[in-house]
Amino acid sequence: MRFKLLPDKWQYERERAATRQNYTRLRGRFWFQALIFIGRTIRNFIFSWLIGVLLKVGGYIVISIGYLISSFMQQTPNPAPFSVDYLVLLFWQSISGPAILEDSSIVIWLPMILVFGFLEIRALIRWWGWHQLYTPNTQTTARFATLAEIDAVYKLIPDRNKFYKGSPGQPMAHISGLSGAFLLIHPLLWVKQVVKSVLGLDQENFPSWYANIVRPRLIRKFPKAFENQKTVKGGFRGYYFIDSKPTHGKTTGATRSGKDQMRGYILIDIIRRAVQPWNIVDTDAKNEDAKMSFRALREAGFDVLMVNIDDVDWSESFNPFQIAIDYMQDGDIDSAKDEVAKIVQVVGNGSGEQQDEVWDQAAQSTQQSIILILLWLAREHDDPAIATPAGVPAFINSVNAYSDKDSDGLTKFYEMLRKLNEMSKAEGKGIDPLVNEILMTAGSFLGSSGETKTSLMFTLQNRISLYSSETIARLTSESTIRVMDVGFPRMVKLHFTPEFAGLTAVFELYDRDKSSPSAAHVFFYRLRNNWKHPLHMVRKWNSLAKPIGLIESDHLKVSRTGTIQYPVQALFPENWRIKVHFNEANNPRHFKDSAVEITGVKREKRKIGGAVRLDPYSKKPIIRNVVQKQENHLWNGAKATLDLRYSEKPMAVFLITPQDNDNYAALASLFVSQVFSTTTSLATKMTRKKLPAPILYKLNEFSMFPRIPGFNNLLTRGLTYGHIVDMYLQNMSQLENHYSKNEAKEIDGNMMNWWHIQTPEQETNQLLSDQLGKVEVVTESVNSQVGHDRQDKGNRQATIQSRPLLDTKELAELSLNEMVVIRLAARNDKHGRRVRPWPIFDTEDMLMPNARDLIGNEFSLDYYTTDLRLKNKNAHLEYEDLFKDFQPFYEELAEEVGVDAQNNSGNSPLVSTLTEEQMYQKLREMDEQSNIDRPVYDQEEQVAFNQWQTEYEKHLDDPILNEAQLADAAFVDMFYSTLAGLLKQTYYAHRSAEVVRILNSLLPNVANPWLVGAPEENNWAFLDKLLNHNMHKLWSLEKTIRQYGPHTDSDNNLDETNFESSPGASFGETYNENSLDEDNNESEPDYDVDDSEAPSTHKFLADIKEGQGLLG
Repeated sequence: MRFKLLPDKWQYERERAATRQNYTRLRGRFWFQALIFIGRTIRNFIFSWLIGVLLKVGGYIVISIGYLISSFMQQTPNPAPFSVDYLVLLFWQSISGPAILEDSSIVIWLPMILVFGFLEIRALIRWWGWHQLYTPNTQTTARFATLAEIDAVYKLIPDRNKFYKGSPGQPMAHISGLSGAFLLIHPLLWVKQVVKSVLGLDQENFPSWYANIVRPRLIRKFPKAFENQKTVKGGFRGYYFIDSKPTHGKTTGATRSGKDQMRGYILIDIIRRAVQPWNIVDTDAKNEDAKMSFRALREAGFDVLMVNIDDVDWSESFNPFQIAIDYMQDGDIDSAKDEVAKIVQVVGNGSGEQQDEVWDQAAQSTQQSIILILLWLAREHDDPAIATPAGVPAFINSVNAYSDKDSDGLTKFYEMLRKLNEMSKAEGKGIDPLVNEILMTAGSFLGSSGETKTSLMFTLQNRISLYSSETIARLTSESTIRVMDVGFPRMVKLHFTPEFAGLTAVFELYDRDKSSPSAAHVFFYRLRNNWKHPLHMVRKWNSLAKPIGLIESDHLKVSRTGTIQYPVQALFPENWRIKVHFNEANNPRHFKDSAVEITGVKREKRKIGGAVRLDPYSKKPIIRNVVQKQENHLWNGAKATLDLRYSEKPMAVFLITPQDNDNYAALASLFVSQVFSTTTSLATKMTRKKLPAPILYKLNEFSMFPRIPGFNNLLTRGLTYGHIVDMYLQNMSQLENHYSKNEAKEIDGNMMNWWHIQTPEQETNQLLSDQLGKVEVVTESVNSQVGHDRQDKGNRQATIQSRPLLDTKELAELSLNEMVVIRLAARNDKHGRRVRPWPIFDTEDMLMPNARDLIGNEFSLDYYTTDLRLKNKNAHLEYEDLFKDFQPFYEELAEEVGVDAQNNSGNSPLVSTLTEEQMYQKLREMDEQSNIDRPVYDQEEQVAFNQWQTEYEKHLDDPILNEAQLADAAFVDMFYSTLAGLLKQTYYAHRSAEVVRILNSLLPNVANPWLVGAPEENNWAFLDKLLNHNMHKLWSLEKTIRQYGPHTDSDNNLDETNFESSPGASFGETYNENSLDEDNNESEPDYDVDDSEAPSTHKFLADIKEGQGLLG
């Protein structure tokens, strides 16, 4: 064994590669064959030239002899003398060339050509013989892509720090900017990297002399050159080749193999540095991705949200029933039912696999019907907080109090619903579709009796045991995160009267500052809107309508409940105008003049002192949209209600699950399913059929999460709309943990990219080895015999063997930072030319770096979670708030259908009769208790609040809204909605008759709104009593009036302060940048009104018929 003092850096890699290299003798190598052929050609030329020299010199001698004989015979009187000197001269001239080249005699050239040709043919025959005998005759269709081939296909980006143009992509290979291989493909970039390396500008953090002195001056002098680079803290040393085409992919690697270090964190960093980033949904099973990337994402301008099932005190709230509530609100009962069906398939189903047992199927349908009951109650009482997962066991427990020897309480509730439908039908109102769905879904339960029903209820209790957990109840008690916002951060929603149902609405977004459109803009606008009538377009071209700053438009169908919902793709200009009109050919004539126009501005948030409020991480101004005016020009004087949500931030959502309880992971699976289903459902209704920005589902530790409803649809159809799946597995067999064999095969079949790092699992390695293919290798074997008398004999035999490009043992023993990439989707290069997608082997010069070495300063776990200053979204909730008492609902329904509701467990404290004064006193006590969780103000806000509170008692008799404010219809509508949101924060059973009356008068389209129908109540004293002297709610209304109400020029400074409309307002959210707090997770506290007792969705709009109150 040869001893090495310093072993070769790439010794193992070269030994591994040598096993796939052909054993070839020198006579089989092309360079040697060519060298021998060239040598023989030179030899043949020299020999042929000497033939010519011999003929030239010999010809002179023969001619001289001929002349001599002729002279001897006296035939030539004066023969030319023979000269030895001339003969020598002729010989050397022939050797050097002139004598032969000047001689065109065929006698000399023909023999030379014939001899040279004959010898060359012999040389070619010899070369062909060597090629046939010694050159490896292998047929190989498998190899790894070269660096030049990778560069021809994929986008090249810096490997850290610097932001880059365009969209992000998956990292396929990495190359150092100082390597010789990089010099061959990008010499200019290589020179640039060398210069930066000498100056130290390629370090992860810039040198102090550059960061503090030189760079600030360069930014001021060349701002465009540093656009999007102002927050960059360091340089880069290498480049990534990324696949920016949306493609599903999987990553396989055992625990501690480096999946996160080489792929996960690197991918998040690549996404965040793109100018057009993707949204991220990350199933963070170990609470590492969120903490590792939180600050980096926020610095890049992301809105980072955490659904932390492991620790709900550091989490957003997520009510999985919210999507069903939204569908129900829009009157789409079928979609609501389908969404509930997905929920019961995941939550409460253990492993997540569908079971075949009769009990489980019956319990599943019963569970679905109870959830539909909760949705029905939420609709009837205008309280979405009723419909939560914790409400399922609470409802069963509450109705069981009415069980007797004849029947159980749940069956009685179903029978009362059936009777309610019959009564409604008898009165000519028709049956309630939602109640009908409840009864049909409960068929299995209602059709059982005795032990069958007991077994069914036992199975049901087992299924909903997860709902009984206080952790899950607290997490799912409300929704501070909107699933739709992950894909559509800018949403315009308009509610019209039912007469507009089924019509086609035209949505248009304008820039008010661009009143003179360009000729090209006018041309394409007219062409797009009149192409169906070409003759009319040609004849009336100059009279056709022109766009005025049109940015985006689309045609939408008004839903059955009179609602349109449009996700805006473009960013709003500073001064914008939205127009929704019905001037479309398919609409009836009397609706074509109907239109709604909304004007507004996009502003930077400001503090009370007037300073621009900056994001504490990205240092960028916080943007909000403010609606200035809404004009309704609708048929029959109808009014439209606006809901506008706006954000320019990409979103990253981390679903953090506990390590010790996999059952909680069901919520993460459900969240992924809801994001896909809701965003896709809306995208299919739009013309462009695409999300504004793709969503990357980073499914880390995929095997520990229960089956995702509709996951196969996500894979097969998701790329059409912009859904990208990035799945992480320890081995391929984990796919069958929660999916059947056929489903696992279908999932794997949709993964066009495969990143393999390392795993000892033989089946996965064999699958990858087979997919890489095989190569043919020539080997040579030696057979020898040793005899006596020097009669040793031997022969050599060359054979062709087939070997895997990488066998299973080599795949299991991949070196550190090596990675194999299968890339079946890369079938054309950057110029559209067809290429073959050879696999990539990231080794030697293309090793994939670890995140801790490359971006360790930016992505780090070396800090406390408390440093992030995350908000506790549910700390104000008591245990009694999580599990409601449904006995009042039971007795209310019994009273309505005329059934005697006998509570066998005692009267509920929630139905005791109180006088109005006692009710006010009770509400005051509740509000005082809720003030424990009052909002936290900063110093400026606290000073303003204290000053207002000090002067408050002096202005109790002052009007709430003055005449100028009452004349502004848009502001009054906003104020009414804000007040209604604050009043709805009181649990419906605790609302006094006065509160109910005011709520009814605040509804849209009411003949006599509150302050018009009761001007004597336009004073702060009445409002103080109405809100039970809750100073924080009163202060929020005061801020709303100051900020949005009409005011004089002297009040302009107040308009730029950080006053926000109440989060309890449905229409008030129109004026906010995003319903999710724009200051979320910032270092500065939120100054919004106290919403500690607010229901999860303040914008819940009940389908209230004309003439009915909020209590139905």
